[in-house]
Amino acid sequence: MMGMTGKLCLAIDQTNVINEVISPTPSDVAWATDFMSDFEANGRVIRDGSDLPRLGRAEKIMKLAVAFGVQPAL
Repeated sequence: MMGMTGKLCLAIDQTNVINEVISPTPSDVAWATDFMSDFEANGRVIRDGSDLPRLGRAEKIMKLAVAFGVQPAL
């Protein structure tokens, strides 16, 4: 809830690897974008039990994508 998603580095050269590992992939961002577009188009209605976990995952991916500057895959 407070954004505590991170790793401890012992050396500055470790930051690139850590950022790569915790950032979403472009294909993850594309999936989240598609899911959110479909969800919005359907009036943000929960259709079945899998929508809430997927919504949570999509929202997290979108926040991380903004934070790390990851664009969706074409």
